[in-house]
This record gives sequence, structure tokens and C-alpha cells, in this order.
Amino acid sequence: MGFWQGGELLGTLRVDFLGCETAVLRLVAIEPRFQRRGIGRAMIAVAERFISTAGRSRVVTNAAIDAVGFYSRLGYEQAPWDDPGEKMAGEEIVAMQKRLSA
Repeated sequence: MGFWQGGELLGTLRVDFLGCETAVLRLVAIEPRFQRRGIGRAMIAVAERFISTAGRSRVVTNAAIDAVGFYSRLGYEQAPWDDPGEKMAGEEIVAMQKRLSA
């Protein structure tokens, strides 16, 4: 997903589906000059609506250490999950998840 304003890319994220219940948020990024303006929060909200509409009730992600507070404020909790996808080479990550309401 790309998030644009006035022809300028503000941020991106990728959603992968795992089975019939779970979706993964990956590669969440905001252009540095647009950070701390609520864009990340809005992007996650849009992604969660997309995920819920697709019939998934659980969202997981591997958060960078400095993003744990951000995800926590959005209702994510630290919880392990089995990631069959990309590995974060050399980066410390925290596995997090959130249950979506119907």
C-alpha cells in the first residue's frame, strides 16, 4: 500500500495474509520528513480496515525496537508468532500482535 498526498509518497506498508485468520504488516515506512504527523497511525488504521474486510481477525508484525511504543499505543501487544517470511538481518525486533474487532 502506498499513501500519497498531492502526488508525493508519504509512506508505504505491505500486508501479507497467513492462513484464514492472520495478516502480517511488513515494511512499514514513513518518509522521514513526514514522521510524527499522525501518518503512520492513519496508515495502520487503513491497513487494519483492509485486513478486517478481507476476513482476518489477527494482525501481527515484527516491530523495530524503536517502534514498539508506536504499536503499543495502537493496541498491539508483544506476542510471539511464527514468521515464515522475511527475516530482519542483524536487526533486533519485537514480535507483536493485535486482535481486530468484528
